[in-house]
Amino acid sequence: MVKKIMKKEGFKKGFSLIEFFVIVTIFSIMAGITALNYREFQAEIELRNLAYDVALSIRQTQTFGISATDSTMPLSPATAIPSDDRSIYGIYFEGSDRLVIFQDLDKSKTFDSENDRVLSDSRIATGDIIKTICKGDSKPGTCVSSESKNLVAIFQRPFPDAVIKDNSTSTEYAYTSILLESGKKPEVQKMIELWNTGAINIANN
Repeated sequence: MVKKIMKKEGFKKGFSLIEFFVIVTIFSIMAGITALNYREFQAEIELRNLAYDVALSIRQTQTFGISATDSTMPLSPATAIPSDDRSIYGIYFEGSDRLVIFQDLDKSKTFDSENDRVLSDSRIATGDIIKTICKGDSKPGTCVSSESKNLVAIFQRPFPDAVIKDNSTSTEYAYTSILLESGKKPEVQKMIELWNTGAINIANN
């Protein structure tokens, strides 16, 4: 009886050692590809979010400049002259990770922490960086990268226009681009473009 059962059931075939290693190798390759794709996807998402945050910071500064009046010396609507109003706001980019939104109290169209009112002073905390800041008269061709990565954009009511310049000079530009680079994957880059008309755009590099 025991022999009959043994013969009827037989032996079930399993994986050989070679087949097992082949399957493990295939799964390892698939997992590696998935991890690489996820890392690139994550870097893309994080940099895109940063680009939108930077663009929104510029837009917020523009909104301040257009809508706000001088809180200490408000002008009468009947006699208001934009050049007499101190409601000038700007955003300052310094180095690879610093952004400052400020009220230009001394009307110098530059950022000076001693004389201006700092509304927001932040640094990029994701590991991503400002790779280059390019300024010129138009896009493309005349835009030249600045090694100092020093830029200020000024907005003053009642116009949405931007005054684009280096913080240390009086030269004004018609266009600037801020190139962001992922800290996880340097080949992943985003560009924020700003024109002196006040237009803001986000693009892939």
